[in-house]
Amino acid sequence: MENFIHKLTDGFIENGIICVQDRELYEYGLRQGVIMLCHLITTVMLGLCFGMVVQSILFLVFYIPLRIFAGGFHTRSQLHCYFLTIAMTVAVLLLIRFISWTTPLCFGMSAISAVVIGILAPVEDSNKHLDEKEVEVYRKKAVIILGIEGCMLSAFLFLQWQFAAVPMSVALCMVSGMLIVGKIANIQNAKAEPNNGVL
Repeated sequence: MENFIHKLTDGFIENGIICVQDRELYEYGLRQGVIMLCHLITTVMLGLCFGMVVQSILFLVFYIPLRIFAGGFHTRSQLHCYFLTIAMTVAVLLLIRFISWTTPLCFGMSAISAVVIGILAPVEDSNKHLDEKEVEVYRKKAVIILGIEGCMLSAFLFLQWQFAAVPMSVALCMVSGMLIVGKIANIQNAKAEPNNGVL
């Protein structure tokens, strides 16, 4: 993948599309784009295997925008992130299929998740620290997305569109779970830092 990205970037530079100084920025963007595409393809393929393509796509539509700005737990390598994505997608599809998602359950789980997200977001990762301004911007965007999804969920439940309401409820639950895990990891890392280098 790295060779492909390098060659593609070289082509952009040779054709005058980008400047040499911007090479690292564009390589990072291309790398993230390829990774996201791999995650998307994998999720859709898993949806095909479970006969739940629509649900898998809807989950991503509701999960990704909120996760980007709410933050939460991240693995230390892209490979581990990929395997975590597979495990989470399988868990999500199993939850959607085997739990009887009544309207009260959808509303209740979503409400609890929304409260957790509203309190914790954004949760920074050890690989990406946020300054005060970034925290403010990310929190504002996370709250806006949460509000929009909350309104959409209310409409879905009112119309009894469970096919859309359930993936959204599960997406909110997963985001809140990632925030909790990320917060705990940050606390543990903070406790361990004073001992770094001490024998």
